[in-house]
Amino acid sequence: MFINEVQTGGASAADEFVEIYNSADCSGSFAPYKLVYRAATGTSDNTVFDGNATVPAQGYLLVAHNKYTGPGTVGGRFGTSASGDTGMFKDSGGKLAIKRDVGTDIADSMGWGSATGVYVKGTAAPAAPANQTTARTTDGLSTGNDSADFAVGPRTPGGPN
Repeated sequence: MFINEVQTGGASAADEFVEIYNSADCSGSFAPYKLVYRAATGTSDNTVFDGNATVPAQGYLLVAHNKYTGPGTVGGRFGTSASGDTGMFKDSGGKLAIKRDVGTDIADSMGWGSATGVYVKGTAAPAAPANQTTARTTDGLSTGNDSADFAVGPRTPGGPN
């Protein structure tokens, strides 16, 4: 499972989503995992999604803020009273990780903008302006350097980048 595309703001700051890609030839359950967020220089995990969802073979799981208004079939929601309408990813940088629900194993991670720290692979990917995303240049490809693996472009939630 890979973090494939991130929108940190659209029509509003809370118009956000994270797209997860399953590169396997069979469907997979997201139940053993959780998606966590850290601010650009943060060291504490904030769980964004830990739901029981299925990710189709070579397919996508779209996890979106409760205020997300864009296209695509949403398979999970995030956004609590703590984040309200301001969005989870409103910082100039941030980082995400897919972790095993129990333990510290990291299945995938990425950082954008001014992010630093353990979840950033190599150099952070560029931060996207509103209504655009930071997305893998090739679905599921990871070279170990976020700035090489991700680029800013039009949003494609639930579909190939």
